[in-house]
Amino acid sequence: MARWVSAWLAVGLLGLVAARLGVRPERDDWLVIGAGHDESVSVVDYTVANTGLFADQLTSRVTVLRREGSVLAHRAVSGPATVDDDGIHGTADGLTHEPGGWSWRVEGEAMRVRGSSRDVAAGCPPTPGRATGILDVPNDDRGNGEGANLDGRVLLARTHAVGNEAGAALYAVDNRGLILLDPRGSCPGALVVDGVTETGPPPWIAPAPDEEFVLNFGGHQLEVHVGRQEYIERPDDTTLLPERLLAWAVGYRLPELTLRRARISVDGAPSWTGVLLLRTAPAPWEP
Repeated sequence: MARWVSAWLAVGLLGLVAARLGVRPERDDWLVIGAGHDESVSVVDYTVANTGLFADQLTSRVTVLRREGSVLAHRAVSGPATVDDDGIHGTADGLTHEPGGWSWRVEGEAMRVRGSSRDVAAGCPPTPGRATGILDVPNDDRGNGEGANLDGRVLLARTHAVGNEAGAALYAVDNRGLILLDPRGSCPGALVVDGVTETGPPPWIAPAPDEEFVLNFGGHQLEVHVGRQEYIERPDDTTLLPERLLAWAVGYRLPELTLRRARISVDGAPSWTGVLLLRTAPAPWEP
């Protein structure tokens, strides 16, 4: 009996070693960042990863951070999905590149989102556009509930992460331009102000920044004011401890995501609406 137990333990240990050496956790994201006229900011995040229960798992997230009122948030898992330069395909939730623009959708029971922009384009830097659409949060069988029209500026960004995620990113969009600072982005750093473009490596952002801080990028000074509105998605909210322990055993820590509404002033000009994304990789047993 002891030999059988020892043999199975050895097999399990070898399996963990092989997984730790062979597993290469990857996460591809498409982000739709929108800024409303009421200074709200919306983030539609499509993540395709090989770190879930099946390959190419899609996690769809919608977060709306408002100047007044509570945060609206939705998360759903589906798949398998395909991610490429033209968006997210193969599931009810998706992002699609169409002639002249893009469209996106989230078809959850708790939240439904549909939006489009004819003039937005991905790239480095991306071209912001004007988004139209609707966000519906039903609260009964008749579909009555909270809703909002999506009407404002929008930008698209794509990111790619390998291994454990950590770090911060800043996005903002306005009629005058955009700010995109994300070290894991396909366009890591871009600033467009009144038609003048600066690109390059993004400045470092503290993992737990103050409510007010300053960044320097492309010869410009960015004054960032972080609001109290935030949304936090913790690994223990969406996974079980055995899942987190198994991921940790092969060298991967499930990320904790924090989204905070922000206002950013470029060189002292009137501020733009944006979002600060904070990514950490806590140990599986941390609350």
